[in-house]
Amino acid sequence: MSRLAGVSVCPSPHTPSILRRTWRRRSRAKSPTLPPVFHLMPRLARGAREVVPKYGNVPPPGGASQEEDDDFERVLLTSLVKVVIPTDMDLLKLIHRMIEFVIREGPMFEAMIMNREMSNPLYQFLFDNQSPAHIYYRWKLFSILNGDSPETWRTDEFRMFDGGSLWKPPPLKNLLSKVLPPIQEVVKKGALSAKNRDYLEDKLRSVTMERESVRGLMMWCMEHSDSADEIVECVSESLCINETPLPTKLARLYLLNDILHNCTSFVYNSSAFRRGFEGKLVTVMEHFHTILRNISSRIRAEQFKRRVLTCMRAWDTMSVYHFNLVDKLRETFIGKTQEEAEKQRAFVSLVSTIT
Repeated sequence: MSRLAGVSVCPSPHTPSILRRTWRRRSRAKSPTLPPVFHLMPRLARGAREVVPKYGNVPPPGGASQEEDDDFERVLLTSLVKVVIPTDMDLLKLIHRMIEFVIREGPMFEAMIMNREMSNPLYQFLFDNQSPAHIYYRWKLFSILNGDSPETWRTDEFRMFDGGSLWKPPPLKNLLSKVLPPIQEVVKKGALSAKNRDYLEDKLRSVTMERESVRGLMMWCMEHSDSADEIVECVSESLCINETPLPTKLARLYLLNDILHNCTSFVYNSSAFRRGFEGKLVTVMEHFHTILRNISSRIRAEQFKRRVLTCMRAWDTMSVYHFNLVDKLRETFIGKTQEEAEKQRAFVSLVSTIT
């Protein structure tokens, strides 16, 4: 603005209003403060930095052009996501614990935790998709589900999704196991861990006919109903061991009976016990028939027979299995040969009384 222009805007002496003016340098207007740009890619993604900022914001209403789409796909293919192990040990333990339950319970467990812990800062790694903790959580879950062990993993770069970015796992060092907290053994669904398998076998060896002994082992089996098939296999095999004492064999039968009694409860996957034992009971009763024939004492044989038939009567009363199957099991246990022998002895005794 020149002085001449300033004089031209001055009011005339006859104008009652007074115009106050001063001379100063021009000041530069401050640029408005904008929030940080939200990128669709993880914070740890590297590559094509000159192109990434163009795609951080929401696309315009008209949509992106074909050239921009191709450019964005090129960014995804050339970017590299580096996985970094969190240094906070409490956070690392929480992530590992979360992974264990997600593998065992499925994605619905993750959704339930996210809904319940939405305001909990400890679970922020589930919501902040750009944080290093979330990147580690996603990679660790993907790694274990694809066959890696908790302590060792493949270090080669890979693509988690078709057409997605490259992921670079953290380096695997010899001392890494001393730094990382231990993760519980992850086994495939439907299988017991080595520790639980040993526990079940030890309990089957020491189980007695007392109510509390059978009840405690039955509750353990129901709590591990996700491994029902392996539990059924283990219990069925233990019932067919020839060297097992008769009281222990009956105690294991009572365990089977209690499991079948509770297979209609609301415990997850408890019905798998009924389906599993259905294909094993015929073999078990064939073995019990052999045991019954080899008992020398008639009193002990009758006691054993009465206890086994009581269990089968309960299966029939509770409609655990179809009555045709229960009748078949009963006939297999008693044995047709034994029935014929009883009829023969009855006939001989009748003839002797007549003569």
